[in-house]
Amino acid sequence: MVLGYSKPTIVVPVDQAGADPTSLRILTQCLGWITLCVMLCGCNSIYHQAWATMPPDAGARLALRLEEARAVDRSARDAARQLLARLQQGGNEELIRVGFDRLEKEALELDRKILAVRDELGASVEASENQEIEALHNQAKTWSQFAAENRSADTHIAARRLEVLLRQAAGR
Repeated sequence: MVLGYSKPTIVVPVDQAGADPTSLRILTQCLGWITLCVMLCGCNSIYHQAWATMPPDAGARLALRLEEARAVDRSARDAARQLLARLQQGGNEELIRVGFDRLEKEALELDRKILAVRDELGASVEASENQEIEALHNQAKTWSQFAAENRSADTHIAARRLEVLLRQAAGR
């Protein structure tokens, strides 16, 4: 060792974890870019898949949404018929509770489908379609209200009320 001469030392700042901040910055930037690319590619493919299943014409989309709402309405009527059969048989309270749950679920799903139909509506809607949408919306409210009010009612009373509602639903 020569007096007065020392080997130069390079001081690199190190964070508390012991890693070089430059390498952490590069790693963070790379992860950010990778995440951004994955998100853009994933969202893009989901977007294209959704549009591939939807008709391009607004009228066709409205017809599709209306048919979905009609299908849920039929399912709600089936749930009501099954609940009516269980109420008339009496007995198993668990099956009756499940029937009320299913009817309430179908009513909520019908209401959701009606909202989807209303989202598809443009400025011009035929009067017959608007009447059908309102009738389906009112039916969803009726099913939901029946389920809420008759869960704890006597099974015979609930059965009579449900018979009336099913006759009204069949008449429209």
